[in-house]
Amino acid sequence: MRRTPLFTQTARGEPQGYHFLAMALSALLPAVVPAEQMPNYTWHSFRIGLACALRAAQAPGWVLLALLRWRSPSSIPGYGRFSFETAASWLDQVSSQEASSRQATKLPMRSELTLRQKGGFVHQYRTKEEAVSPAETTQSNSTM
Repeated sequence: MRRTPLFTQTARGEPQGYHFLAMALSALLPAVVPAEQMPNYTWHSFRIGLACALRAAQAPGWVLLALLRWRSPSSIPGYGRFSFETAASWLDQVSSQEASSRQATKLPMRSELTLRQKGGFVHQYRTKEEAVSPAETTQSNSTM
């Protein structure tokens, strides 16, 4: 990635100063934002807006990195936020799903389990209450 400033004032790439950019933003904002909302906006707001728009357009990560001049993909989730519509769509999809997971706090402890071996490999875990003795396992395998 190039290490040049995004906004320059000369062909040699000298960076624009903070004060010039702040004045430019103050001059541009009244055209698009109500006066009472102007203090809520910075140049960074537009960078976040671009990241969100690129995510909504399903741009690949490398496009966000290049256009926003980021070095790390870890920046994408923090700045490229989902729109309300995207979040609502995912939540709508969740409502029709059936989750069949268990909380780890509800699973039996390893000390409460015994191993059932079949052919030298662990076949499955069973609780002690469900466990069968090795003799029962041998008998059931010989009858198959």
